[in-house]
Amino acid sequence: TVARTQMLQGLLAYARQQQAIDYLREAVDICRGLDDKVNLAWALTFLAFSTEAQADLHTDGIAWGEEGLDIFRQSDQPHGIAWSLNVLGNLKRLQGNFIEAETIYEQCIEQCHITGEQRRISMVLGNLGIIAERNQQYEQAASFIRESIQLAREIDYIYTIPAKLSLLAGVLAGINQLYDATKLLSTSLAVNESMGIVAQANTQVEIDRYIANLRTQLGDADFNLAWEEGQSMSLAQAVEFALINS
Repeated sequence: TVARTQMLQGLLAYARQQQAIDYLREAVDICRGLDDKVNLAWALTFLAFSTEAQADLHTDGIAWGEEGLDIFRQSDQPHGIAWSLNVLGNLKRLQGNFIEAETIYEQCIEQCHITGEQRRISMVLGNLGIIAERNQQYEQAASFIRESIQLAREIDYIYTIPAKLSLLAGVLAGINQLYDATKLLSTSLAVNESMGIVAQANTQVEIDRYIANLRTQLGDADFNLAWEEGQSMSLAQAVEFALINS
């Protein structure tokens, strides 16, 4: 019970990264002391997850995630396996190890088909799109992201769609469809604002830089026009636009 309380406090404190890590480390220690394997695996997985926003802890996070995954597999915990694979794929991707990340994400999707976790499949498809975009495989990236958006719409996983529109905007920019990229980015940010979703500081820096690059490449007049068009689109309109034009 104490270990679960520490895990819950860690997850609730996720926005305060160091506090979350401290709670989850304590949960790990408690579970080890009690030889509580399943809760240890969850604590390790949540601890690994809490390191995603801290680059200096990614290597530690991978070690924790791999330990948690091993325990989940030994204990035959299908949902835990899917969780751990998702987190490990994220950490490998954030380290720039795209080949391993892609393999892990594919394993995660296979596991999610077993567990029926459609939301996780949608998230992982978006992450595969990020990898393809980084590798300049734009057609494949658009395909992954489009599938992710379509699935999110089907299962009413609406609040994740704006981020996927931003991903697709990056793909469109990569193939020089700058006007459409600007429209989608504008819509995604407007919808996020309406939902009260605030970007983390490091993400906001990237968004600001991306906007500046698009403005420079399009010029002020075209950028402003595309931006206003994006601001006026509803989420449903933006999704239709994304699926048709990707």
